[in-house]
Amino acid sequence: MKTKYTNKQIWMIAYPILISLLMEQMIGMTDTAFLGRVGEVELGASAIAGVFYMVIFMAAFGFSIGAQILIARRNGEKQYREIGDLFYQGIYFQIGLAAVIPALLLPFTNDTETNRFFRTHL
Repeated sequence: MKTKYTNKQIWMIAYPILISLLMEQMIGMTDTAFLGRVGEVELGASAIAGVFYMVIFMAAFGFSIGAQILIARRNGEKQYREIGDLFYQGIYFQIGLAAVIPALLLPFTNDTETNRFFRTHL
C-alpha cells in the first residue's frame, strides 16, 4: 500500500503549524522589546519565568500526547467505547495536574500577596 501526498496537501497541514510557531516567536520578541525598555532585571525575570513555564508546559503536553496516542490506538483497534473513558481520564488528570502544580510551588515563593491569593483560591 503506497500513499502519495501532494505538496499542496502537505502545506495545508504544515502552514497553520508554521504560522502558530512564528506567532509564538513574535510574542517573545514583543515581550523582549517592551521589557527591555523597563529594565534589565524585569527582562531577566521574564526570561527565567519563560523557561520555567516551558518546563511545566512540556510536562503537561507530554501527558496529553500520551492520551492522544492511547486514544488513537483504541480507535485503530475499533474499541470505540474505551475512547470516552480514556478521554475523560486524560481530562481529569490534566485538571488535577493544573491544581496540584501551583500548590506544590507555593512554598517556594516569599511574596505574601501571592501566598494569600493561592490560599483563598485553592
